[in-house]
Amino acid sequence: IARRQRQMCIRDSYGTMRNNIATLSQYTFECIVLDESQNIKNSESLTFRSAIQLRSKHRLILTGTPIENSLKDLWAQFHFLQPELLGNETTFSKHFINAIRQGDERMKDRLRQLITPFILRRSKQEVTPELPSLTEEVVYCDMTERQNELYQHEKNSLELVAGEFRKRKWDYAFLTGSSTNRPEEIARFNRDPKIQAFLISLKAGGVGLNLTQADYVFIIDPWWNPAAESQAIARAHRIGQNNQVIAYRFITQGSIEEKIIQLQEEKRKLAETFITDTEQLPALTNREWARLLGS
Repeated sequence: IARRQRQMCIRDSYGTMRNNIATLSQYTFECIVLDESQNIKNSESLTFRSAIQLRSKHRLILTGTPIENSLKDLWAQFHFLQPELLGNETTFSKHFINAIRQGDERMKDRLRQLITPFILRRSKQEVTPELPSLTEEVVYCDMTERQNELYQHEKNSLELVAGEFRKRKWDYAFLTGSSTNRPEEIARFNRDPKIQAFLISLKAGGVGLNLTQADYVFIIDPWWNPAAESQAIARAHRIGQNNQVIAYRFITQGSIEEKIIQLQEEKRKLAETFITDTEQLPALTNREWARLLGS
């Protein structure tokens, strides 16, 4: 990051950026890199409004989950990168989101052609070909009448599994979004051979964990966001893992979780439609660019 021939490097969290945006927005940086850029996906958030105030000659974003909820996530991140490319939010919603929801294949292809030249996608298989395989399986089961009654009563309780472990006197590590002993619990799981299970909420386990000591992942309570689940599984299936990783999703038929799985599939298809492998689409000619940007 350069200003007046002096060189300096600033590494901030999004919270620090928000709190100091009045000062940071006075500088023109050489380059700004947003890691985990899905943090600016909400165009109404203070994080997004702060990020777009930053000035720089070059911009880059890094994320494993560019589309978590809808195409508006994509618009917000591209608005930071190339504000003119997709137009303002109202225009984008009208010309792309609404049209694509109505099945307009022409607008779907047009959006893919616009964004593809700016996306470099590297799959885990490309980056770490030596990584052991990952197997994912959804296991469905039925509830008895009594179980259904209990389910309706206890469905919002993520503590049920921990209670069963305590009954059986099994050692385990435990981590939720409200945990204050995060480093200690991670260290206990990685170092103590008596601890064979790590119970983690998806919110707490999405980022910032390296759990290559684990080779089985059991998702008991699926979240509506498939990207969050993929990130959680990646805590075990990452560089340093020497064993095959098997992830199980346990889904009870007729439950909210079954509907969540269906919602996940819809969101996964949306992301896969627009975030494709690098160079899957042919590069646009100058005439095609002029036609796309002029319409």
